[in-house]
Amino acid sequence: MRRPVDKLLEDITLAADVAQEIVDRGRDHFEADLVTQFGAEAVVGRIGDAASKLPEEVRASMPGLPWKEIIGFRIVVDHAYHRLDYGRVWNTLSEDIPKLRGGYRPVPQAKHSRRVISRRPRWLFMAGPAVPPGRPRPGS
Repeated sequence: MRRPVDKLLEDITLAADVAQEIVDRGRDHFEADLVTQFGAEAVVGRIGDAASKLPEEVRASMPGLPWKEIIGFRIVVDHAYHRLDYGRVWNTLSEDIPKLRGGYRPVPQAKHSRRVISRRPRWLFMAGPAVPPGRPRPGS
């Protein structure tokens, strides 16, 4: 299902709230707790994914935000996780995401309420749940 712009911005806001909760627990906790580090990766990934689905005209209406970097860091977190610098993740949570949160504004409902974005192929929705290798698919 395609996500409307206002829902994508809500996704960014929710992820920013979770980032703040991680930061509130402190850097020592972050560095010592693998679950928190993985949660931070998910936060960064969710923000970058939602940002990548925003229409260009929406991103252009908020020129003070580094959209290219926001989207690019999601790619690093999701695809180069084995080389991830958790110091950079912490800085993103504690410094960059609060700036992001203060830098965007809700999109007027009348202009974008019906605008939705999806580049996911239709067949992906029909694939069903993921099944571990060697296990039969449900119903087969």
